[in-house]
Amino acid sequence: MRDLLDSLKEQFDLIIIDSAPAFSSADGVGISSSVDGVVLVMEAETTRWPVTEEAKGRIIRNGGNILGIVLNKRKYHIPEFIYRHL
Repeated sequence: MRDLLDSLKEQFDLIIIDSAPAFSSADGVGISSSVDGVVLVMEAETTRWPVTEEAKGRIIRNGGNILGIVLNKRKYHIPEFIYRHL
């Protein structure tokens, strides 16, 4: 995998890899040491903070660099008609 990434880096400025979740497969954590950075994607209001911390710890222990976290599926609790006026 590392050889493949090295050859791709010669051809492209930016490579984005969507991998398996850190807890469902070792591939997601395993690849983290071969890339420049990792962006964790967590489901808002569902993923517990200890789970996020553990995923972050696994990636860092594997030699990965955490760039940030994205929250997806966030629910807006303000009614939509109010958002239209903001």
